[in-house]
Amino acid sequence: MSEKPDWIETNLKQIRLYQQQLNDLPEVCIVERIELLSKMLVYIGKLAGELSEEYKMTYAKRKRIHAETYLKAKKNKAVEAELAVTKIREEEAQAYGNMKRWANAFESTRKLML
Repeated sequence: MSEKPDWIETNLKQIRLYQQQLNDLPEVCIVERIELLSKMLVYIGKLAGELSEEYKMTYAKRKRIHAETYLKAKKNKAVEAELAVTKIREEEAQAYGNMKRWANAFESTRKLML
């Protein structure tokens, strides 16, 4: 993912805005900190959800191409099918990493509010 889609930049901008406000807020302002964290959590959740969907769509694409290639191959069906999806497996791994990273950020932020 070389260039971030607009929805990623939009959500990141909001997260950074709330993070800056948190950084400027004294530790003793607990209610205000929780309010900012809850606002930040909305945008972290949006990123986590979108990236989860991206991962699942990449997974489905890999499975479909694997099956199509397997059915079309004359011989060495499994090898042909695996070779057909190597690039997609890399995309899937990156999508999985992004999904997990933002899901972890969501949980960590949520725990800060407890």
